[in-house]
Amino acid sequence: MRSHTVRRSDLRSDSRIRGIRGYGLRLDKAGAGFSNQPWMNSEDRFIWHETHVVDVRDSAFASRLYREQRDVRSFLAFISDWKRLRLGCEIGSGYGRMTAVLCKFCEQVIGFEREVHFVHTSRILVPTAHFLPIESLSEVPSEAEAFDFVLTFTVLQHLNHLLLDRVSLEIGRILAHDGFLLICEETDPAVVTGFPNDPQAYCTIGRSVDTYAKLFETLDLLLTCPRRIERNSPRNSAGTYMLFRKSTGKKSDMPTGTPSVEPSPGVKQSPACTDFDVL
Repeated sequence: MRSHTVRRSDLRSDSRIRGIRGYGLRLDKAGAGFSNQPWMNSEDRFIWHETHVVDVRDSAFASRLYREQRDVRSFLAFISDWKRLRLGCEIGSGYGRMTAVLCKFCEQVIGFEREVHFVHTSRILVPTAHFLPIESLSEVPSEAEAFDFVLTFTVLQHLNHLLLDRVSLEIGRILAHDGFLLICEETDPAVVTGFPNDPQAYCTIGRSVDTYAKLFETLDLLLTCPRRIERNSPRNSAGTYMLFRKSTGKKSDMPTGTPSVEPSPGVKQSPACTDFDVL
């Protein structure tokens, strides 16, 4: 496999994109993975499939997807009114259900994903984005400060504390100066399931907004908003959207037009939080 990292200049033409590490590799016929990549063996770690990504089906899934994509779209619209988004990415992009939204606002989009069968599916479903298989979320094949916008969507909540620290440092490394990070994660600390002490096993760990703010202490937490899912869900809370920015240190560079609603001291609520009464 050709060793290459993602650089802004690589994404100016399709011919350069094909030189990015992992972009041109061919999947096996089943789309299950590369035969020469031992980390994809189920004996090494938990392997994710579509049934693990979303825990509802049919009409509930349709409603949830609509509401979640609308939330992310509102955040991106808020950001893009203020800043040009040349290059965006999703860390842990799954089969591309949220990556597709990024394509409406970012000039170039990359999805980084460990499960190669998801990469295979994503390349078919979302051909306007580029999906790359990676060995670990803590080792993204990108130069530093490459991305104007980074998204993780219910990914960090499935990492144990040690791996989370590594992934958060990697996110901070690839986020461009003056770039934005949007995360959507479980924020109820009472939620702990699976095997949180085993980095190779499945787990869900709820962490408070304050915990994530400390985790990304080099970034400014700008906005928060409750995650909205289907109305008939038995859950009272499904997590929180948190928008961060790698600050320039100048107040004049802050986005304008943020609303005055403040759900917690010093953190303003997103404009995405006030207009979701259709579903």
